[in-house]
Amino acid sequence: MKMPRGTGARSDQWSVTAQQIAKKAESDWVRIQSDMSLQSYTAIKAEAEFPDPSWPELPDQEIIKLAVGEKHIIETLDHPVIDQLLGRS
Repeated sequence: MKMPRGTGARSDQWSVTAQQIAKKAESDWVRIQSDMSLQSYTAIKAEAEFPDPSWPELPDQEIIKLAVGEKHIIETLDHPVIDQLLGRS
């Protein structure tokens, strides 16, 4: 999510509404939807009641590995993605 940069930074309506919806998602199940006529996002609250997620008793690093797959985690500076970003490949 795009965040404002420093004190006095201007935010566009897309960023402002995305932040508001992210805050709402802390307590409600919501879906974010773009509204081109308003040039912003709107939140659509789920009609069904969902239980809170059940998180496994694992360290954060293990949850991330399960979520994205181990080959997508950059752990060293010699990773191929780092090489590509630095123009070394």
